[in-house]
Amino acid sequence: MARRPRAEPADARDSVDRPILGVLGGMGPMATVDFLRRLYRRSNARCDQDQIPVLACIASTVPDRTEFLLGRGADPYPQMLRGMRLLRQGGASAVAMPCNTAHYWADALERDSGVRLVHMVEAVGDCLMRAPQRPRAAGLMATRGTIKAGLYPSRLTSLGIACLAPDGPTQEGIDTAIRLVKAGRATEAQPFATAAERALLEQGAEAILLACTELPLALRSSPSTTAPRIDSTEVLVDACLRRFGESGRPDANG
Repeated sequence: MARRPRAEPADARDSVDRPILGVLGGMGPMATVDFLRRLYRRSNARCDQDQIPVLACIASTVPDRTEFLLGRGADPYPQMLRGMRLLRQGGASAVAMPCNTAHYWADALERDSGVRLVHMVEAVGDCLMRAPQRPRAAGLMATRGTIKAGLYPSRLTSLGIACLAPDGPTQEGIDTAIRLVKAGRATEAQPFATAAERALLEQGAEAILLACTELPLALRSSPSTTAPRIDSTEVLVDACLRRFGESGRPDANG
């Protein structure tokens, strides 16, 4: 007579059924690794099984988002959508995309893939709404694609916050810092990012919005300025922890 299968513990069954966070990454890869590192470091997990289940797609072959938005490159949308669909097929209940510029396609990606995004730009706006002292003006450090797409000015304006865009030389410094981080040369990127931050403060910024996920890597070893930095990677981590529960268990709001 065959032995009856042993009953699986309730907590083991729960761990199988828990929602999975999808990560559409690779834009760029180092920024994705930074996001995942922070996500797990910030978790209150007591053991492996308490961590947030994550399915990551490192879609490093997605064409450059900024180059497309500036009219110089291939359309990244088909490959981004392919990644979203792979994550949905793998069981992701929501997807985080640690790339600000890619959020230009957020609505279309949700519509065509059938899976919701943990929306980075909206999360930054929510973070500013909760700030004890809301800045009157924020300096925007971002790719030229993010700036051209207008992802942040409208969101900040709705909160009564002026969005200060960098001038030409300052933007060139930001571009250089981003390129160096993508090339694995974050230490060399630091002086360019620091100079850009200083220029925006001189323009009257009361906070600095790091709206490119490479920039926190460039400024990691740089002491913070007198004005707060709003780190879009950290804000996205916070949003994912709230959605999935800080110990990986879903919270009351799912």
